[in-house]
Amino acid sequence: LDAVPRSALVLYPIVLVVLLGGPRLLYRAWKDSRDAIDPQHAATRVLILGAGRAGETVVRDMIRDKRYLPVGFLDDDTRLQGAKVHGVPVLGTLDALVDLARETDARLIVIAIPTADSAQMQRAVALCDDTGLPFRSVPRLHDVLQGRAAPGDLKEVAIEDLLGREPVAPDWQTMRGWIGGRAVLVTGAGGSIGAELCRQIAMLGASSLTLVEQ
Repeated sequence: LDAVPRSALVLYPIVLVVLLGGPRLLYRAWKDSRDAIDPQHAATRVLILGAGRAGETVVRDMIRDKRYLPVGFLDDDTRLQGAKVHGVPVLGTLDALVDLARETDARLIVIAIPTADSAQMQRAVALCDDTGLPFRSVPRLHDVLQGRAAPGDLKEVAIEDLLGREPVAPDWQTMRGWIGGRAVLVTGAGGSIGAELCRQIAMLGASSLTLVEQ
C-alpha cells in the first residue's frame, strides 16, 4: 500500500456509498415526484372497515405493496376511536362511512371483518353501496381455517358472504324453462344481490332485462 495515498482509504467507502445509493435515491425521488404530479400513478386511497387483526394485516400488506394508501379505519368499538394502527387512524364508526369516504377522498373500501355474521355483513355491504365506491372484503374465517384463502387476500363480496349458510344449488333447468324468453324487470339492480340476479337472469336467456335503481 506504499503507492496508495492514505486519503484513498478514507474516501473509498464514502464514494462507494454515493455510487451505490445515488441511483436508488434518484429513482425514488423521480418516482415520488411522478406520483405527486400524475394521479394515474398515485396510490389508491383506501378506507378499511374493521380495525382488528384482519384490518391490521391488510394495512401492513398495503404499506409494503405501495399501490394502496390506507387513509383510515372505521370500527364500531368505542375503545378504538382515536387510536392508530401502523400510523393509520381510526376515524369513526361504520355509520359515518358515507361522510368519511367523501372527506378522505377514498377510492376503495375494504371490509376487514372476517368474523362478521350475515346481518353484520349485509349492513357493511349496504353502507358500502351508499358510497358508490368499489369495495372488497377479506375472506371469511371459515375459508381461512379450511385453507381456501389466506388471511390477507382481498376478494369481491359474494352472495355466500351475505347468506350466513352454505348456498343451495339452484335447479338451472327449471329456472331456464321459467325465465327463458320472458321480459324481466329487476328492482334494486345496482346493489350486490341485484347485480348477481341480473347476471343469472341474462344467462338464463331472458328476452329482455330491465334494471331499476334509485
